[in-house]
Amino acid sequence: MISLFIFGLGHLGKKIVLETQKSDREFNVGATYRELSRVEKFKNLRLVEFNIQNELPQVSESVVIFNFPPAPGYLEFLEKCNKKYDANQHWIFVSSTSVFGSGDITEESDRNGNKKNSKYLIELENYLLSLKRNVSIVRPGGLIDEQRLPGRFMKFKDVLIDSEREINFIHTEDVARCILHILNKKIMGVFNIVSDVPIKRRDIYLKNHPGIECDHQGKARKISNTKIKESGFDLKFPNLRDFLKI
Repeated sequence: MISLFIFGLGHLGKKIVLETQKSDREFNVGATYRELSRVEKFKNLRLVEFNIQNELPQVSESVVIFNFPPAPGYLEFLEKCNKKYDANQHWIFVSSTSVFGSGDITEESDRNGNKKNSKYLIELENYLLSLKRNVSIVRPGGLIDEQRLPGRFMKFKDVLIDSEREINFIHTEDVARCILHILNKKIMGVFNIVSDVPIKRRDIYLKNHPGIECDHQGKARKISNTKIKESGFDLKFPNLRDFLKI
């Protein structure tokens, strides 16, 4: 029996729960939520209403997944967790490849991302890696699944900016599967989780908006997933061009 607690039963958190239900191993799962109406199908779990400003819940599970989006107060929340919770727990923190800029990227590359949440995530990663704990950090690329399909809506008027920029996506199910792989094998460290083939912005948008003009600009960005694959993990969706039909 594996006891698991998920801080943040959102889109990815629900996928993780579904993967535990498919597993050959038995799981006892608890999770936090903010709106009960969004977790009606998961009432069989140990559900706790919570946000990071609240008093910490009791968490005695052996594996804890931190799946909140980066926000002010997250670091202070982790510091409280470190003081309160068992030092032998396996902590898994969901970060993002947005900590990186452009170029050929591995887990050891400089974290110089300039997106809105990049600095938050880098600060949180640094704190977790400084702890004398069992910590795994997963950095998924952009999430894709049946509910999250990129390129359907236009956020610009006439020209697709950065049309040649490569985006490293990952299917949400593969992220959930990878997290179970890490906790089952008790693998510590930092792991980039992306599909094998990056996709250019123009390929995504031209499918749904064939008349859009492209600016033919954008930096190459290839994130390596070699480390997680060398641990024995196999992607279910290695080439998301097939999933997107582009």
